[in-house]
Amino acid sequence: MSVLQKRVTLDCAPVIAFEVFTYDMAKWWPMETHSVSAGNATLPANLIVERKEGGRIVEIDSNGKSHLWGHFQIYQAPFRVLIAWHVNELPSRSTYIEVVFGMETNGKTIAVLTHGGWDVFGDEEEQKRADYDSGWDFVFGECYKNACQEASKEPAPVYEPKLQDTKTRKKFGRPNKGSVSDAVHLVH
Repeated sequence: MSVLQKRVTLDCAPVIAFEVFTYDMAKWWPMETHSVSAGNATLPANLIVERKEGGRIVEIDSNGKSHLWGHFQIYQAPFRVLIAWHVNELPSRSTYIEVVFGMETNGKTIAVLTHGGWDVFGDEEEQKRADYDSGWDFVFGECYKNACQEASKEPAPVYEPKLQDTKTRKKFGRPNKGSVSDAVHLVH
């Protein structure tokens, strides 16, 4: 069976799109309708996203019980993630989700979600794929996209390097040979 693929075009940089997808997942994911707890007519207490290769995505229900949704097989910030996905399933019945973030020539970001591995479901393969097809339209195409649009309105953090004053330079001396500071001095 073919993979599902969803694309969204975003008015933010790829790094922001990546951060919203990973760092802010608990903020934008529609937990009230798309969670293990929702299936039990409750709201989860938390969603924990361990942002690293091998890191888990875990829902904590209102009773404190953990529900493992999946784990990151690849975590290449800010370009790509590959997730072994098994919400309400045993890990041996994982599908995979790959999300790739890239810059278009018009300055917008394209995020592409690919969901495959449906054969693990056997006879349920077609129904599971159909359920996820409409689910990703809402979760990725609406909730995630809206969160990225909101994030793009926030001012980007500004990094202002501190310049060493003469007093500090006299106290600490010249930077170590081969250091980044030394390299800056060589350029200037």
